[in-house]
Amino acid sequence: MIVDSAIVKLYAQCGELSSAFRAFDQMPKWDVVCWTTMITACSQQGLGQEAFSLFSQMLSDGSSPNEFTVCGVLKACGEEKELRFGRQLHGAIVKKIYKSDIFYRHFTSGYVCKMWGD
Repeated sequence: MIVDSAIVKLYAQCGELSSAFRAFDQMPKWDVVCWTTMITACSQQGLGQEAFSLFSQMLSDGSSPNEFTVCGVLKACGEEKELRFGRQLHGAIVKKIYKSDIFYRHFTSGYVCKMWGD
């Protein structure tokens, strides 16, 4: 799975999302690194709706997001002006997931400010 993840990441970093999706779809199993790579790549390429779809699929698949996954989704929320979803996700993070991670809270505050109009 490490090699597969590296291939997905390489394609995503080169902006070759169609190739990244092909490699991702051919993987027998996805871990949080693969999901995060695809979600982040979509949000960085302005494909926020696709990032949301992947995040939903990830949760349905039973995978748990990490702080990097959530940052990718929050970036997509900021880009897509999905204020309600972004606020809900941020609230869930603050309350449950990463309340002790000061770096993470500081990092995501930029996306929250962008979503809420600075």
